[in-house]
Formats: sequence, structure tokens, C-alpha cells
Amino acid sequence: VECDDESLISTFVTDLRDEIHSAIGCTVSTGVGSNKLLARMATRIAKPNGQHLCMRNEQEFILTQRISDLPGVGYNIEQKLTSNGYLTCKDLINVTQDQLAAFLGPKTGKTIYNFSRGIDDRLFVTKHERKSISVEINYGIRLSTLAELSVFLNNLAGELHKRMKNEGVQGNQISLKLKIRAEGESTEPLKHMGHGICDNVSKTTNVSKATNSPTVIHQKVMELIRAFNPVISDIRGVGIHLGKLTSIKTIVAPKDKVSCSPVPCDVFKCPKPAFLGRENPSEVEELLLPWFRSEDPYEHDVEEVEQYLQSLIPYGNISFLERILKTFRKIVLKRNCDEWTAVFNAFLNNIQIAIHKVHKGVLDIEQV
Repeated sequence: VECDDESLISTFVTDLRDEIHSAIGCTVSTGVGSNKLLARMATRIAKPNGQHLCMRNEQEFILTQRISDLPGVGYNIEQKLTSNGYLTCKDLINVTQDQLAAFLGPKTGKTIYNFSRGIDDRLFVTKHERKSISVEINYGIRLSTLAELSVFLNNLAGELHKRMKNEGVQGNQISLKLKIRAEGESTEPLKHMGHGICDNVSKTTNVSKATNSPTVIHQKVMELIRAFNPVISDIRGVGIHLGKLTSIKTIVAPKDKVSCSPVPCDVFKCPKPAFLGRENPSEVEELLLPWFRSEDPYEHDVEEVEQYLQSLIPYGNISFLERILKTFRKIVLKRNCDEWTAVFNAFLNNIQIAIHKVHKGVLDIEQV
């Protein structure tokens, strides 16, 4: 807030603190200054549950502050300054930037020189651009089979998808982090269902196209699981991390391009679903069945298959979708393969959610 009226600012801060306390019952300490540094230093004086404005006498205020209270001054920097006889910002008033750089380094020397004089040109940023996003659980994990782990990872991938969707991002780098019970440690630690003493391991893979698809995330982490080949019962913590994030851009038509004339009904027709260039359901079924019967579910792009199945929902071809899924389920039941079971269950879960959103119902099909 930019304002020179100290009385007005004081009233605003008091009202804001009272409003927060009334809303959630928490006390607030507030410092006010002309930049981030001075506001932060003023907040130290305001604690606990107070407010401090240093607008009128900022120069006098900063000179009375201890150097150790400046942001970024840790033990090593403090010791170097103390050994040279510098305890407060006032002690540095006659010290040049070059002198500080001589024993602190050029970057730190410049920062301390400016901070000790109340100079701070850092911008106030209300929202930082996210570099990564993750989901992790390190409590209560007791798994015994690959199928159980696959279902667990599918749920984590779904949660990560929700978080990425809320942030409007997708990523190119997928990492899997595991806590594995350390050799020789008890299977049940002192803390009930805790992870205990573990070895932390992680692996990372990249995808060629940025994604936030739960199906792709699940597929990739299952590939990493096969690379790890852990003892399933020894897993005590699981985390999925997506990096190299990019924003999902939403294209909005300019207002001056919007037509006020009636729009032909066929504009709203959904494109006819197609899989590998085939639109005829019987031809698509001929393409899918060999994949259903293959040994490795990931020999084909599972995201492409799910996208096709999802495209049947708005188009209204639910009966064909149901037939395909029931056939898929019968084959998975006969095969009794953990990886195929995980893929089918992931497909069915995502499709049921999509169907419920559009048609307010679900298919009469159970997970394997």
C-alpha cells in the first residue's frame, strides 16, 4: 500500500488486524516501512501482537538495528562482521561497499552495505511462479502387492492432477520418491504406522510433451517402480513430483470478434471420435482387442487410448464405450496381471468421473 498519511495507515493496519482476529482468532504483528526490509525489521519490534510504523524516522530506525537481524545474515557472516568490530548498522555507516566486499564477497558485501542503510530495491511479489508441484504421503503406508501399489500410485496421480489443474500447469519431468525401510530396522517403528528409519531413493524421467494427465503420470511412475524393483512390503513413503512446469494457456476470443447473429446448431456438434484414424466402432474394436491381449500394457500409448474412450462420452456413444470396457474387464480378469489391472482400474475410474459430470450417472461396471 502506497500512502504517506501515517495516521491513515495506522488505522488501516489496526482494523485489518482486528478483522483477522475476529475471523480466525489469530493475533497478527505488523510492521510498516517504505520497502520490504524496513517493514520486516519493523515487524520484529511489533511482535508479539502489535504494530510498528517507522515511516517518519527510517534512517534513525535502521541505524539502531543489529546486523545479525538483517535478512540473509547467518552465523558465518555475523562472525566475520563481529570479528571486524561491526555489531549494529550504525557501525557500518563509514564503511565502504568495497571494504565489505573484501571479506564478504562482492554480492554479499553489496547487500549488507545497502541493508545497513535501509536500502532495498527488491520488488514485492504477491504470487511466485511455481517451478514444481508434488504430492507425498509418508504415514500409514503398508502395502503387500504390486497391484496395491499401483492403485495407490494411481490415486496419488489423480490428486497431483487436481493440484496441477488448479494451478493451471503441466510438466515435462516426473520424479518418484520412495522411503524404503532401512535394512535391519523393525517392520513396525515406535510411532504407530509411521515410516521409521528409511533409505530415501528417487528416480526421474522426462516426457516429450508436457502433461498433467493422471494416466500418463501413473504410467511413468509404474515404469520407475519397475526400474526400482523394491520390496513392496518395505515401502514406507511415496511421493510424485512434477518439474519443468509450463502454464496451460487458455485462448479467449477478442470481444470485437464475437458475433451477435444466431449460431448454426451444427457448430455445437462434437467431432466424431476417431482412434488411429478409424471412426467406425467395429474397426476401432479390431485395433483395441490385440492391445488388450498383449503382454505389456505400455507397448501402446495408454493416454491415446483413454482419450479416445473419453471422446465417446460427449458424443453420446455410451453403449459402445460400455461394451469396450466390459470386454477389457473380462480379458484383464482372465489374465490376472497386476499391471493390466492397474491400467483398467485407472481407465474406469477416470471415465466414470467424466460420465457422471456429463450424464449424472455411471456405468454398471466394477473395478477389478
